[in-house]
Amino acid sequence: MKRSFCMIFPVLLLGISNLTAQFNIAHLSEAKSNIATVRFGDKVFFVSGKTNGSDSRLVETYHISTNSWSEEEYTNDGVLGMQLMATDSYAMGYHLLGVNLLLEELILYNNYTGVWQRLDHPDVAYNNSESICFTIGEKAYLTDGTNSNTADVYDFTSDTWTVDTLPFAKRDIGFASVNNKLFFMAGRTDFSTWSRRADVYNLDTDTWEWFNLTIPRSNFRTIVAGNKIVIAGGRNSNVSPTGLVDLIEIIDADTYEISTLQLSKKKINMQGAAANNKVVFIGGNSSEAEIIDLTENSKQIVDLGVGGNLEGLQAAVLGEQIVFAGASGANGQYAFVYHTGTDTFSTIELDFARTGVAMAVTDQSILIAGGEKTDGQATSEIVILESGCFGELSDADGDGVCDTYDQCPGFDDLQDSDQDGLPDGCDPCVNLNGELCNGTPCIIDPAIISSGGYIAEESLQATGTIPADGEVRFYAPEVISLLPGFNAQAGAKFSAQIATCEPFVLNFEKSRVKESTTNAGNPKLSDHPVPVAVRVFPNPFSTSFELQFSSIASKDDTEIDIWIVDQLGQIQYQKQRHLPSNNLTIPTADWPAGLYFIQFRCGYRYGVQKVVKN
Repeated sequence: MKRSFCMIFPVLLLGISNLTAQFNIAHLSEAKSNIATVRFGDKVFFVSGKTNGSDSRLVETYHISTNSWSEEEYTNDGVLGMQLMATDSYAMGYHLLGVNLLLEELILYNNYTGVWQRLDHPDVAYNNSESICFTIGEKAYLTDGTNSNTADVYDFTSDTWTVDTLPFAKRDIGFASVNNKLFFMAGRTDFSTWSRRADVYNLDTDTWEWFNLTIPRSNFRTIVAGNKIVIAGGRNSNVSPTGLVDLIEIIDADTYEISTLQLSKKKINMQGAAANNKVVFIGGNSSEAEIIDLTENSKQIVDLGVGGNLEGLQAAVLGEQIVFAGASGANGQYAFVYHTGTDTFSTIELDFARTGVAMAVTDQSILIAGGEKTDGQATSEIVILESGCFGELSDADGDGVCDTYDQCPGFDDLQDSDQDGLPDGCDPCVNLNGELCNGTPCIIDPAIISSGGYIAEESLQATGTIPADGEVRFYAPEVISLLPGFNAQAGAKFSAQIATCEPFVLNFEKSRVKESTTNAGNPKLSDHPVPVAVRVFPNPFSTSFELQFSSIASKDDTEIDIWIVDQLGQIQYQKQRHLPSNNLTIPTADWPAGLYFIQFRCGYRYGVQKVVKN
């Protein structure tokens, strides 16, 4: 049967996170949701929130270095909807209340004295959802969120209020602070008029300048990554859904040059975050994530495989991992983790669903605090997602992958230089040590086999004796045959391993180059793409999982070989499929819990994906 060349790549598979979730070991002093939080040096503040009976009066402080808590109570009637901002020395919380949304509460934490205090404040009206509040040096600027061009300015050091004039009068604007510049972007000049102007305040020169965005919009998501500002979604009309926006703008904070990409559809209320020069926009009026690689100015989409939209998410970044949690409804039982280094998503199942959570980052962990359960009751639990292994989940080799999931004990599982899904420490394709043995098959037949490694191109046959002081290694991608006459004396060191070493290249497409040449993913080498995508869901799994194949554009009949092996190398499942193909369900009810490897071969290419049975 004729085979066409194809390539397998994962569509951001839901896999294993190296974050460990710990439940019921930490709690707030009261059950509440919608808590304001900010990291302040060695402290994390959790302020206000909605309890089961009333609004919270508390400021709760987590002291990172001592792993301890303290709390302070205020004499008001409780606060819901506190906003927080911080400088190096001060943290300010402000709250709006009443029909006219008056500035009702203002509290200040002074790092020099270590105490919170209530402040007098100007009697002005604010619109909490449309205002932009920010700090410059030791001053806090509170804009009123209407079409006024003034800001109330509080000087932390002198405890005085003044009024400053801004060069714009807009609401629902996007704000970003980059390279000692403050960006005030787009927004509405009145109820039905949208702006595309971006005003920029240069802190170094104390001057204002401006430029135009590609389109007018408001209510968009703004993310800063390095010297780039990325804005996406929003609206430019009061008519829904046609008034929503599907444009992504990537702004250079130095030159103000703009490049654009498209969202998969018009979106609003997305959550977003950035790490490792990648930006993720997730959820809103969708159940997907869109990942932007700023290095390549490219975008990819992943459907996270959940029902309904992912609304209400919060985000936190720990190292190269971005975590989203707190979705409304049943989806609130999952934390979605994007690993920027491997370009994959994983999920962490929480002990119950919750929304309205607060997320805070310490040096090695993410705290998911409080929230409202699906029955409408608040929780006091703080889920700790820690970069490490605790309790029964030890990490003997210190690679950040718990022993339960450790694919390559004694080595760093995250090092995978040839991207074949196998860590370098246990990957014969990386650690091949020997001489190439020509011939099909390669024949090893001296009476005494010399120490060393023998690497066959396809198959290997061996006779002869390995002496007691010998050390011999056989590698072949297809078959190793130890024929009559082969013998390894007592004391000899001998190993034989099937090593298929064709690289597993991500996002690879068919190219007009020799099969012995590795295409490192340069799209210019191809004008006849024949991609094959394989998605594994769910992962981890219980009684079964599904392999979902994409369609391909090929005139030839393409075969894909699939086999699944356990950690001991024993084959649990094997099948050959013709593509295009329907999805394939793998029954696993009688499989032991543990780690498995799905291996794919398609033409001259080979790929591996890890899966876990609970």
